[in-house]
Amino acid sequence: MTDLLEGFFHPAEWATQESIWLSWPHNPDTWPMEVIHEAQTEYVAFIAEISKHQKVNINVNDESTVTQIQTLLSTIEHHSESVIYHLHPTNDSWIRDHGPDFIINTTTKQKLVLDWKYNAWGDKYPPYDLDNEIPTSVAEALDLPQLSIDMVLEGGSVDFNGEGVVLTTIECLLNPNRNPNLSKEEIETTLKTYYGCNTVIWLKGELIGDDTDGHIDNIARFVNKDTILCAWEEDENHPNATCLTWNYDFLEKNHPEFKLIKLPMPDTYVLNGLTLPCSYANFLIINNAVLVPQYGCEKDKEALNIIKKHFPDRKTIGLSAKYLIWGQGSFHCLSKQEPKI
Repeated sequence: MTDLLEGFFHPAEWATQESIWLSWPHNPDTWPMEVIHEAQTEYVAFIAEISKHQKVNINVNDESTVTQIQTLLSTIEHHSESVIYHLHPTNDSWIRDHGPDFIINTTTKQKLVLDWKYNAWGDKYPPYDLDNEIPTSVAEALDLPQLSIDMVLEGGSVDFNGEGVVLTTIECLLNPNRNPNLSKEEIETTLKTYYGCNTVIWLKGELIGDDTDGHIDNIARFVNKDTILCAWEEDENHPNATCLTWNYDFLEKNHPEFKLIKLPMPDTYVLNGLTLPCSYANFLIINNAVLVPQYGCEKDKEALNIIKKHFPDRKTIGLSAKYLIWGQGSFHCLSKQEPKI
């Protein structure tokens, strides 16, 4: 296996992309009927913005959904020739977690699909059988070789600097609802083997309302090979402050090779007694742009400006995610980048 994967690695998100893969949001258990239309409207604005920069591949359940999306897109500016539909049925829309991981070999110009096991964040939201088939469907659609890995892993639980370092969290990857029979050392070895990395940094993932058990893409993100944006809570009495302060202090003490930037957390958003996991760290990097979730609070502009400073060659665009976040995730959770060889 090691010989087969020699030279392959998971590129950073800012590397040139072939496309973005999406799975259309349709599950009424994720977005109640009173908001699913508003969530889909925000999602279509997301599709439209990506289409201006690169190809968008969308997994849909049926032809009527294609018509629905095209009708919604017709009312806003977009590049229709960049939007491609695939009849790949899904249970839900969180393709960051149920979709394929792409690794590449820049020497041999090869691309490979990694198919990790997916169990809907510890069997929280069955059924997920259709979601588990998406990596295979995408590999077949692209005529790419595929490797199936006997370990549960979601794409939102890892972030890469493209230079051999991966960020993850203790609460997610070491959670017994994922891989109870694997030790921390075994999980780390698996990450290094398949992602072509040499360093795994373990942070804490204890955000209130996060049903993923601590995905890194709400907590800390690389913006270049040696800079990390760290979600930060100014209010030391806020329930998230302990975790986020610990992460910042840990990185500062143990990884001085990285420049750390504090990224404010949005105002607390409570829905029916549930705190939603809003985070500006859930931005998506695409070719020539960065798409940043906006939650309709005073910190939106501040966060947008901080992110903008670290992508001087890209347009930083704020898009509403006020209704998408009802599903407990935002733009990064809802997308998967395919790198270009």
